[in-house]
Amino acid sequence: MVSKLKELETDMPEKLTGHTEEIIKDVLKNYTHLSEHQKKLLMNMKCSMRVLSKEKNTEDYELVHQKLSKALKYLRTKNSDEKQFAFVGNLSRSNVGGQKGYLVDMESGTLLEVDISSAWKGIGFKNESEKSPLGYFEIVNNYNLEGWQSKTITSPITKIFHKIKGQAYKGEVKYLYRKSTKLERAFITSNQFGLIGKNQGTEYVDLSAKDYLRNHREDLNYINNSNSSKRLIYIHGTNREDQLGYELSGGCIRVSNIFSFLFKEILESQETIDVFLDAAALHEAHPIDIPGFDPMDLESIYRIQTVQLNKWNLMDSMKLNKKLFQHILPRVSHQLAHKMTKVKNGQVKVSITMTVPFPESAMKYWIPIMHHDLHESKAIFQNRFGLKGQYVNSLKESMHSSFYGAYSPQFLDTYYKNRMKEFHRVLTGTLAYSMKQKNLSVDSLQTIVEISEQDYSNHYFKEKTNSELFNFYSISEERKRVLHYMEVLDSVVVHHPEMIDELKHLSWLKEFIQQREHGIFENSDVPDYYDAVLVQAYLYALGEEELYNIQLRLHENSPMKESKIEGDLLTQYGLSKTLDILDKQGLWYLFEFSRSSDNYIKMGMESAHQPKRDMMRGILLLAESYYSQYKWQSNTYLITTEVDGDYAVLSD
Repeated sequence: MVSKLKELETDMPEKLTGHTEEIIKDVLKNYTHLSEHQKKLLMNMKCSMRVLSKEKNTEDYELVHQKLSKALKYLRTKNSDEKQFAFVGNLSRSNVGGQKGYLVDMESGTLLEVDISSAWKGIGFKNESEKSPLGYFEIVNNYNLEGWQSKTITSPITKIFHKIKGQAYKGEVKYLYRKSTKLERAFITSNQFGLIGKNQGTEYVDLSAKDYLRNHREDLNYINNSNSSKRLIYIHGTNREDQLGYELSGGCIRVSNIFSFLFKEILESQETIDVFLDAAALHEAHPIDIPGFDPMDLESIYRIQTVQLNKWNLMDSMKLNKKLFQHILPRVSHQLAHKMTKVKNGQVKVSITMTVPFPESAMKYWIPIMHHDLHESKAIFQNRFGLKGQYVNSLKESMHSSFYGAYSPQFLDTYYKNRMKEFHRVLTGTLAYSMKQKNLSVDSLQTIVEISEQDYSNHYFKEKTNSELFNFYSISEERKRVLHYMEVLDSVVVHHPEMIDELKHLSWLKEFIQQREHGIFENSDVPDYYDAVLVQAYLYALGEEELYNIQLRLHENSPMKESKIEGDLLTQYGLSKTLDILDKQGLWYLFEFSRSSDNYIKMGMESAHQPKRDMMRGILLLAESYYSQYKWQSNTYLITTEVDGDYAVLSD
């Protein structure tokens, strides 16, 4: 394997050579840490890659560029300086030169050709079709918003040939080539890369596949691949390396294990990889021999499926029940029953995780919470803003929805236990109905279905507070930045009080600093130290977000994170100047927001230069209104399902 990679390096572009060299170093450095079985698999693994360039394999280079020119042209419109490499997959059948993937150097056009395997059922976009989609996709190294279902999971080289089951590594596979489905089924191995479909069906996409698939029923110029995340479509390593080069997968794009590590190196380097899947015949069809194959030997049967509700009020039982019980659970049950027809002695596992957003009223308590100065009896918080920025300013209004009520951890625990009972009852009923439709016996339904509540403990809260008071709470990355700046400002007050005198924008805080030792003023309309710290922290976080947005406008595809903005400023200017810059940007950004149509509370700022002391309540409400747009991300009802069992083997 090492010698093959070394041979390829002589023809690779310089940057790709660097990535390949990293893999070689990793293998040699960690070779003694590999098991004997891994070493044996390394000796037998597939490493069928070749470089196509103007100097090497020139005819094939020109042919691929000609036949897949539409894919390459589309990728150039999306490419940025930060992303040197992209990936093109040719999903046409192997008998016309398809089932090849191309790692493309977007600067030179040089291609690294690899064998792939797409769906044996062909090309398609529908859920449960077990077909491979076409079009433009993005793979993101760290992604937790749209497309979260299709997780990218990568590993160090020491986990090469480890199977991924249930989104976790579960030990080494036995074989790299199919011996018999009875001996070992197909698995995702080594690394998986979630394909996030970016075509919504509204954009004209010029595909070579339109000529190749002349009789395809769907309009291949207005494709919609946006469901690829929910379909769990990946590029991934496989323990069916003998099937690479042939259309034999269950919908995903299989690649060799060693290529999955090269792909991982590139992804970590540029944070995202653009992918375009097309289908073009490179030559006339000719007969080929297809390796042993079982149509039931597909990773897709055993993949964990997830359904997540975010934008619904989880505390509104009537609306949630209508959405969940009448629409979601029947669909989940249908999918489970469909998978159970594929296996013998099937077992169904369903877990539920529920979280609610960290309420606005809890934000000011953050410093006492971190210092363990908050008694359990005080941990009763209220949401002042809904998931769409709607504001509730009276007890009377809050009575219409429990989302705005004041609730404690004990209340949430009781509430969710009651919801679990109802969920169990409805799911069992809908699953029984779906199983009957599939002619499956329901006599042992109670024994084959396991429904459990997955305890949720937010890693951020656990790490910061080591408290169980926040087991049901979650918080978005954007709102975490506000808490971060509360910590920064409180640290300045405690450890560098001289900075309060140095920085003009903090002079208004002086009257509050002496109140710090008195704690929070309970049941009082008089602002205290923690109100003041929260107001200023909101301005810092808003300033950071404004600078981040400016960066995005200048570099549309920049993977930069908000925290990097702060780091760059600190490196260049130091803490005092950084805080000053963030404060000015934050005030201006909040002023602009107050004048925009997104401001649902209709509270405007006259200017960005008014004394903050006079604007405390206004700043607080406007900032809370702005950040409420991120609350839905941590308002989750997550249903995870898995079917396991023995293969209903057809051909062995």
